[in-house]
Amino acid sequence: MDGEWKFFRETEQLCKIGNFKNGKKNWSWIRYDKYDTIDYHEYFDNDKIIQK
Repeated sequence: MDGEWKFFRETEQLCKIGNFKNGKKNWSWIRYDKYDTIDYHEYFDNDKIIQK
């Protein structure tokens, strides 16, 4: 997996937006709650969290 990926709930509501590089979490990851509010925003480098 590479690039930006979007994940959706069964209701087709956006759940997460994240980035992969060579199949590992890389750069920005945002999770939304069921009210479309940001639940968390984290940054990764080669699958390791670098900022919450």
